[in-house]
Amino acid sequence: MTAQPTTLRDQRRETTRAWIRKAARVCFEREGAGNVSMEMVAAEAGIRRATLYLYYPGKNALLLDLLAQSLRATHGIYLQLRDLSEPNLVQVRHWLASYAAEVAEHSAAVDLFRADIHSNAELRQMLRQHIELTMSLLGERYACFDLGGIQGEARERRRFEASSMLREIEAFCADSWRDDYGLSPAAGLDILAERLTGMLVPGSGRA
Repeated sequence: MTAQPTTLRDQRRETTRAWIRKAARVCFEREGAGNVSMEMVAAEAGIRRATLYLYYPGKNALLLDLLAQSLRATHGIYLQLRDLSEPNLVQVRHWLASYAAEVAEHSAAVDLFRADIHSNAELRQMLRQHIELTMSLLGERYACFDLGGIQGEARERRRFEASSMLREIEAFCADSWRDDYGLSPAAGLDILAERLTGMLVPGSGRA
């Protein structure tokens, strides 16, 4: 969890950092991550380049910070899944549809990180950590995501199954809203919701 600013100076720094993040997203979404320079971000934010470097030593650090911010928001979405009042097919499908709609609304951010993920080891590491943290959050309630108390091959099988489901959810939410998806989003939503519900509450995937 990010520490809250406690002094006026800290508050001003956090305000400036938030403004830089906003400007960086505009630049990345407009130009593509590979074409953006720190000078562009500083100009968009209306600050001096030297000021920008006080907050971020380079573009990679800025990109990582934007990803961390997005992943924190995603953790909140998965907490909603963990805390469903009744994890039946109706509620799980509604949660999945809401998540897909949220991703579609912020599609430019999805494309930003996807474009750089294959060439950036730190980004890949952050995403792996995100998957592990999400499994831990869901494992507080659902046995299929809980790795505690099991070892060896059984642990690795459960970890693989849980991780695979989360990656499938992320892939569906990232692509299903696109015009060129090529598959039925409604059918995909139904099938994925059934499979996820069956994992959360074995035997209850279908209505």
